[in-house]
Amino acid sequence: MNLNKNGREQHKCLVALTWTQESGCLMTNKLSKCVQIARLYLEDDDAVNVEAFINKAHFWSQTATRKF
Repeated sequence: MNLNKNGREQHKCLVALTWTQESGCLMTNKLSKCVQIARLYLEDDDAVNVEAFINKAHFWSQTATRKF
């Protein structure tokens, strides 16, 4: 099922909000939002953005598990 125009605008807003507030987010929240956004792009059959956000989620999962 493809997202309607309103649905696309909503997940574009989610993307914008996620990255503008990035500095105050916990790693797990960033990971969760990346997966959520990837799922929205998956519903819209947008493979390029799905892959981009899965890669971001992978990055955040690796960052969250590193010991400093």
